[in-house]
Amino acid sequence: MERFSQEFLYQCSHWRASAYVGGPNLLTWEDIYQEHYVPSIRFTAPTVISRWNKPDGILIGRDELRRHFKRGLDLAPHLHFELIDVLMGVDGVTIIYRRETGALVADIVVLDENYQGVEVHAYYGVTPP
Repeated sequence: MERFSQEFLYQCSHWRASAYVGGPNLLTWEDIYQEHYVPSIRFTAPTVISRWNKPDGILIGRDELRRHFKRGLDLAPHLHFELIDVLMGVDGVTIIYRRETGALVADIVVLDENYQGVEVHAYYGVTPP
């Protein structure tokens, strides 16, 4: 028996990857923070290093994640994701998408029993778009 419904995971992943299409706003993201991440979410990404000068690349908690995404929106007001694929695992999902810059990104999301992200690791392609 599988741990998570593949259809549900795919729908959630597709929604997340396309959330910015048509003009993102932080009210929309408030729902994402509350519903899709645990309060103690652990987020790692190269963008944490560049945006916050944090050498370890780690943010902890919904508030830090919200500030990080807000800064991302400020830096890229035309942010857009194209969903490439969703990979299923036993404890989560990997969402592969392309940013408006052409950069290929993989978000590895470890989920709890309520489908909320407990850890997210973002990886960016090194090949120029």
